[in-house]
Amino acid sequence: MAKDLNPPNPPPLLEMLRAPVTIPMVFVQGMLSGAQARGQSCEALLAGAGIAPELLAQAGARHLGPVRGAVPPADGSAG
Repeated sequence: MAKDLNPPNPPPLLEMLRAPVTIPMVFVQGMLSGAQARGQSCEALLAGAGIAPELLAQAGARHLGPVRGAVPPADGSAG
């Protein structure tokens, strides 16, 4: 029954009414801390994900998704 409420290809109006996906920079900073601990380049990771490095310095900033290079949902949908 829940499947009927979330069609795989929503009509354009329904798509417009959905809240945008955003990623809090505090989450990105946490992920980057792990990468830094392993000696990885944070600049390269941010560039690959399409996240502006300037957002990291802004309190409360959020990246408007989707993130490039992100793993697609398991069901193969676009998100």
